[in-house]
Amino acid sequence: MWLLVLVLVVVAVIVKLRRSSRIFIIRQHLQRSESPFQNPLSPSRPHIQRRDEVEHMVCCEECGIYIPDSEALVHSGKIFCCREHKAAYFSKH
Repeated sequence: MWLLVLVLVVVAVIVKLRRSSRIFIIRQHLQRSESPFQNPLSPSRPHIQRRDEVEHMVCCEECGIYIPDSEALVHSGKIFCCREHKAAYFSKH
């Protein structure tokens, strides 16, 4: 009986250690990348933002949502959060 309890405790410790090591690896990956939510459709900008630097926020002409300037789409002097909103705006105007 004691042997069964010992085996269960050892298995629980191994599972806990593996789970915590996965979380550590994910955190390291997220810290190295610039932004996990970067817009893949936006053109890359040469400016690299530091963590302590505040980024300018801009407003989408179609929906009014504020997005970081580095993720905005600019067309004919108008600012948009995505391609769909750019197309919808220009189809109305």
